[in-house]
Amino acid sequence: MQITRINLQKIIFFGTILLGLLLFFQLSPKTYALTGSNFNPGRIIDNAVFYNSNSMTVQQIQTFLDAKVPSCDTQGLLLSSNTKPDGSHYTRAEWGALNGNPIPFTCLKDYTQNVPAVVNGGSDLCTKSITSGTKNAARIIYDVAQACSINPKVLIVLLQKEQSLVTDDWPWNVQYQRATGYGCPDTAPSCNSLYFGFFNQVYNAAKAFRRYETNPTLFNYQVAKNNTIYYNPNLACGSSTVFIENQATASLYIYTPYQPNQAALSNLYGTGDGCSSYGNRNFWRLFNDWFGSTQLDCSTSDVVGGVSRLYNPFSRDYIYTSNSIEICLASTYYGYLNDGYAISTVSKVSAGAIPVYRLSGSRGDHFYTTSIAERDAAITSVGYVNEGIAFYSPPNGATTVPVYRLRTPWGNHFYTTSIAERDAAITSMGYVNEGIAFYSPPNGATTVPVYRLRTPWGSHFYTTSIAERDYLVNNTSYIYEGIAFRVVTRPSTDSIPVYRLWGVNHILTPSLMERLALISMGFKNENVSFYAPQLGTPGTKSIYRLYRPSDGDHLLTQYEEEKNTAVSHYGYIYEGVTFAAY
Repeated sequence: MQITRINLQKIIFFGTILLGLLLFFQLSPKTYALTGSNFNPGRIIDNAVFYNSNSMTVQQIQTFLDAKVPSCDTQGLLLSSNTKPDGSHYTRAEWGALNGNPIPFTCLKDYTQNVPAVVNGGSDLCTKSITSGTKNAARIIYDVAQACSINPKVLIVLLQKEQSLVTDDWPWNVQYQRATGYGCPDTAPSCNSLYFGFFNQVYNAAKAFRRYETNPTLFNYQVAKNNTIYYNPNLACGSSTVFIENQATASLYIYTPYQPNQAALSNLYGTGDGCSSYGNRNFWRLFNDWFGSTQLDCSTSDVVGGVSRLYNPFSRDYIYTSNSIEICLASTYYGYLNDGYAISTVSKVSAGAIPVYRLSGSRGDHFYTTSIAERDAAITSVGYVNEGIAFYSPPNGATTVPVYRLRTPWGNHFYTTSIAERDAAITSMGYVNEGIAFYSPPNGATTVPVYRLRTPWGSHFYTTSIAERDYLVNNTSYIYEGIAFRVVTRPSTDSIPVYRLWGVNHILTPSLMERLALISMGFKNENVSFYAPQLGTPGTKSIYRLYRPSDGDHLLTQYEEEKNTAVSHYGYIYEGVTFAAY
């Protein structure tokens, strides 16, 4: 989808600054100037940014549009860049009249339209109603963003990327007709007039983004897969393989199916060569320039209670931290998998509070100890760097929980309160048990239900989140099937984490080895979904896992009869008992 009106004053290229964040030991953030090498074709924008519909109010949108065009050339009094036969320049009014667009020119900040009512969003994609009436552009952008749960900043950038409407001080009617380029594919000779009109364009574009997200397997560009993405509609210009990391990026490619080539990235503020395309480059650059990073901003996170565990599958390093800025940086930028809540802690002013020191090694690995002697020996003898006190643990008592320390043969350390996880790490991952490192207060784990949902075609999904369950039921084709079983949401001495991953479908596994194998195959890690009791724990039930080769679906059930029926009638293969549940 490209600008169709050819005019030197209408071809605008955009600029940006990207916030680069460096994670190393203390994870101190630094900022770098944006270059073409910063563009990641597999992660143009994060989901958390793309779907943030509450990022701007109506007034903030209006203020932004006002600032972009302080003075609108409504009467076309300024000279255009187009020359007459005698060499003088046409005024904008003259040039517009000659090309079927007489004055007045209405800038986006002043644009109004009579909008029809859209009840309940008019579809299962955009679920909130839009009221009718005469509305300005800012209100239309806001209403559509709210109805379709799309960031209004995304819609603003889309209007600029496609038709330069945000900064144009003498826009033509055709720019409003085709405002977001919806229904105007690059490979078609003309646009589909069914979708003409400003509101129509903004609403249908937002609805399309929701359609891509709701039906991800129906389109050419898919998450957690290697995708062939061309540089230009002229396929002779070539392509490259891009591993798309999130749905927001996949949606941008479905909407504008090309990536910038090296020439376009090398001249980030100008043109490349005959094989360059600019749509997704300009979206990325413009969003950063106007609104900040297209990736999750970790700079304003707060400190969270308790300690979260993060794991790097490449270095096999674990980080344990209560600082959510560090959690955000590690998981967003540096390849760490966020395993979620791992260890309970106490305040430093609690009676008997014991500091837990964190050290980092030359390989980027981290080490935790309450022993000053061990800390100092690691510094002087092994070359570790002291990073200070990470958190505080309680003294051993009648109600405390031991935190076990394990290490690999090459020295990476792993900590857990779970006996089951400790033993699994020893038997399946080659860890050596080093005993109890320190203690954790009781975590107060209570059982919660796991909700089961399915699509009309039979793919299953499991969640402990009521919000996630209700969103899927209300906004997608998922059908709620009830409570599958009960688990706990925090680790305990007799529980083991169950990881959720997403490829063609979702899969739940308590196996560290299977989790890493699936990630290496392109599955998207979705962290710890919940904690399951150890197999054989009194009062628990075995959960059977089944696999259907025809569509990759995994079925979890506690019922023998359902397991047998799935195998005999629905093409499932029984994979065995995967974990226990209450």
